[in-house]
Amino acid sequence: MHELLGTYRTALPAYASTHFGDEHGGLDSPGAFADFAVRCKELGYPGFKIHGWGGGPIRREVAAVLATRAAVGPDMDLMIDPACEYETFADALKVGRACDEAGYFWYEDPYRDGGASSFAHRKLRQLIRTPLLLGEHVRGLEAHVDQILAEGTDFVRADPDYDGGITGVMKIAHAAEGLGLDVEIHAAGPAQRHCMAAIRNTNYYELALVRPRLDPKSRHYHAYADGYTDDLTSVDAEGRVHVPQGPGLGVVLDWEWIRRVRRGRRCTSRARTRGCRGPAPVAIPARVGFRPGSRGPGCPSSRCPRRCTSRARACSGGLSRARDALVVHAQCQCRGLGQRDGGAQVAGAVAEVAEHAVDLRGPPRDEVAGQ
Repeated sequence: MHELLGTYRTALPAYASTHFGDEHGGLDSPGAFADFAVRCKELGYPGFKIHGWGGGPIRREVAAVLATRAAVGPDMDLMIDPACEYETFADALKVGRACDEAGYFWYEDPYRDGGASSFAHRKLRQLIRTPLLLGEHVRGLEAHVDQILAEGTDFVRADPDYDGGITGVMKIAHAAEGLGLDVEIHAAGPAQRHCMAAIRNTNYYELALVRPRLDPKSRHYHAYADGYTDDLTSVDAEGRVHVPQGPGLGVVLDWEWIRRVRRGRRCTSRARTRGCRGPAPVAIPARVGFRPGSRGPGCPSSRCPRRCTSRARACSGGLSRARDALVVHAQCQCRGLGQRDGGAQVAGAVAEVAEHAVDLRGPPRDEVAGQ
């Protein structure tokens, strides 16, 4: 595919893009982000991006920005992506000034305007020096160009899943190039690698989402039959990933595994009584401390702004109620925990929960409620 688009390179510099901060022994402190950044630097990564806590005190976000720079020194590019979670312009400004002090490469989607207000981000750009990266929540060529011309961003985001496929990404990239700006491809995957391979005005491949003490994604996600991975250790000694060279996107899919786990066959406990043979959802018993259907602290990321129901598969929290347990939807659209494989990201963000995971056919209601 990259040859049809016009190959510029086939080895892509990557940055380690973290899971969101947690309270459970993973990325649970500014020091934990700093230590993990050092580990990523030792693996060869030239860049590292923080996804902080969002709903916690803003001083902790500032401390993570400064501690990470102090730990890795001046020769690693650092970024931060609050994913539109900071509640006020003032909070966004505080973190932006910390980014200025620490020499951050970019500051992405700072606060809760949905990443769409060009006016708000132009005002922020007037008060800080760190370049902004916007566009993950803006869809299509025209909207991206409007945001650029309104001076709402410095770097431009594009995603083949959100912006009209590979063709849409290339249009955005060329529009940004014509205006002298760089485009940064969102998320990881074969399509992202092929797009980046054919774009001159881009800097980094986002190897997302990673954290310390987490199983490699490839251990549980077997969609590729040819060894393709986007794990923490998928980079070479220079911190680069390589573009698959086979036909099309260059990867071989494991269709047997995909058919087994495809979304349409994921069964609820009720559907199982009607003969569904697909895999069951993962459930987390109430005893781990997440209240079924709750707001805020009920979400492991502490950033669930809406109450989730069993029907809300695109909820912001990624958790829903089912028989006194919390079900992790395999394809939830939780902003704070990853947009493609929300179930896996929830499990990663609270690693110890996996020890308590049960099938919905497991403990009866009275036992779970008692826990």
